[in-house]
Amino acid sequence: MATLFDLTRDSDTTVIALSLAHTLDLDAIDDLSSQLFPLITEAPGQRWILEMSAVEYLGSAALGFLVNIRQRIQSTGGRMMLCGLSDPLAQLFRDTALERLFPVARTRADAVRLLK
Repeated sequence: MATLFDLTRDSDTTVIALSLAHTLDLDAIDDLSSQLFPLITEAPGQRWILEMSAVEYLGSAALGFLVNIRQRIQSTGGRMMLCGLSDPLAQLFRDTALERLFPVARTRADAVRLLK
């Protein structure tokens, strides 16, 4: 299976750069969840940035995963922001009203600055 993300950490911010395939099945979502959820649980109060610049498409399973990861982060007292959304993904978030759930920054640097 291809790597679905890269992780970068500093003292209080973790960046998860997602690399999701166009057709992401439930097994891949389960694998991604089993890798990321323990990291979130082990870092309460952490700031999380999901870098989406390598993501071209999000199906319903991937959108559900994002909602679940948001809930997990919030349950640990953490904060989360998305960045690097392509124009079509940004439109998808507007059309589905997910922009109300997910703060979005244009770039990773903007996200780091806004979460400080």
